[in-house]
Amino acid sequence: MKQWFSKLSPVMQIVVIVVAIIAVWFVLKIAKNYAGRLGQYAESVGESAALESQGVKKTYTQSQYNSMASQLYFAMKGMGTDEDVIYTVFGKMQNDLDVIALTNAYGVRDGYDLQGWLRGDLSSSEMGKVNTILANKGITKSF
Repeated sequence: MKQWFSKLSPVMQIVVIVVAIIAVWFVLKIAKNYAGRLGQYAESVGESAALESQGVKKTYTQSQYNSMASQLYFAMKGMGTDEDVIYTVFGKMQNDLDVIALTNAYGVRDGYDLQGWLRGDLSSSEMGKVNTILANKGITKSF
């Protein structure tokens, strides 16, 4: 490997070094994001188990959570945001376990989780409305 590198012109050596640095940076970024998501998932599993042990039950099937997550994604993707769809979906949440299940169903789309999408697409007053919708139902989870 060392012989191969030393046979390159100085310009090509710099290019190889820059590409290697970018590749290492990219791998580290992916690893950091993965570790963060894994931690969030583990936390949500713990929260879910605690809520279920208190008798809280999910209101919907996994397929329904997946459908609502897709509705949210398409309401926020691209130009403009359909706030009414967002308010409608969050209006369907009945307890903290529903919000956790919806968040898990949303996962990470285009590099952002549900909270990241909401914060990127909604103003602070619109975020407040989402959180008020949840709080009015006794849901402690917020965005």
